Amino acid sequence: MLSFLGMEMTLYVLLAGIGFAFFAGLMIFFAPKFHLSRKASGLYAMLSCVLGLLLGRLVFCLVRMDTLFYDEMGEPLGLSPFFDPSAGSVSVVGVVLGAILAAPMLRLFTQCSPARILDHAALPALFFFAFMRLIEPLSGNGYGIPMEESPFAVFPFAIINDWGEAMLSVCFIEGMLALLIAVFLLFMRCRMKKPGTLALYTALLFSISQILPEAFRWDDVLYIFIFARVTHIGLAVMLFSVMLLSLIRGKKQGLSVGVFSLELALTLLGVGLCILAIYALDKITAWPPALVYAGWALVLVLMTGLIGRRIHKEDSRP
Repeated sequence: MLSFLGMEMTLYVLLAGIGFAFFAGLMIFFAPKFHLSRKASGLYAMLSCVLGLLLGRLVFCLVRMDTLFYDEMGEPLGLSPFFDPSAGSVSVVGVVLGAILAAPMLRLFTQCSPARILDHAALPALFFFAFMRLIEPLSGNGYGIPMEESPFAVFPFAIINDWGEAMLSVCFIEGMLALLIAVFLLFMRCRMKKPGTLALYTALLFSISQILPEAFRWDDVLYIFIFARVTHIGLAVMLFSVMLLSLIRGKKQGLSVGVFSLELALTLLGVGLCILAIYALDKITAWPPALVYAGWALVLVLMTGLIGRRIHKEDSRP
């Protein structure tokens, strides 16, 4: 534990606060380049932080409510565990949802377009997510499957846990993927013509890149429906939402009902196949895991092409 301004906190929490302040500061500094005021940008940063933490904590508590809100004797503890930072954590799904919802909420205080503010926040958010994943081992999390028998059981592919075991460094993989996507979009953003396109590409590539690594995570995973991970559900909803919003954009420009329905159905099929892969890995022992992962990866690549093509088409329309 560290003492900072009279408060006791872990190194992880301190670095997280510094990281957020740094990337929020960058966002505020560069706000005029996105035709936004620095005041609106700063207000969005505060709103997204508060909403993200509240919703992230809410999702975590709802999933873990059977154990979090009761003592060892089964007696209810009231709502106090919700406000106890030492009792559990927050869900990244809620944090991302809070950052997204903060954009339309900003309209209550300013005239900023939600699409423009999300474009503006997309890259700083990706860099911040990468930073948080890279420092995640300081929180005791970020570990994946055992790597003892693998030739890759060395840093940065593996991290040593508290028992001296080499575990897959899921946090580093997720962080580096987010960092690569952020750098790629940093150079590609000038080719995007319409407000909201950068945010849509960010949501697509972020969700696609995080799905497979999350399947290898072992620590503090939130489950519902026994085998379904909350993070996977959130990423699948994000993927579907990106396609739906892109198709709605196209519908306003004359996209046919047939194309709209077909591409939406294909997206649902892709999400369904991802769910089947998760179920197969957990429940169907006759299916070779390597084959399931290969099929899963292929589906994700095809979904990236399908959804990315629609985003590009709608951005290119006059």
